[in-house]
Amino acid sequence: MEVAKDIVGSVLTSSEHQFVGSATNPNPVVLTLIFSAKESLFKALYPEVGCYFDFHAARIKEINFVNCQITLELIQELGPTLRVGTHFSGVFELDSTKVFTIIT
Repeated sequence: MEVAKDIVGSVLTSSEHQFVGSATNPNPVVLTLIFSAKESLFKALYPEVGCYFDFHAARIKEINFVNCQITLELIQELGPTLRVGTHFSGVFELDSTKVFTIIT
């Protein structure tokens, strides 16, 4: 829980707090899911972007826990084909010890 409190500010945009609860008591599983999805997005886009971008370049638009789907939206332009508003879909798997995400 302490790690979640320590990283919440560097991982989440203001609109994403709705998914994890308060900054002082964030849901660690959902925060880890968001962290993982943004890391997966970075790994998917880095070959095209060619430079570092942080967690605040994109935001989570939707998390569907029934279908294990997640949607991200760029809020920072990352290149000529990666403009603000570009959406990415992903799937995830959660269990008691791990989070697995794939972004397409």
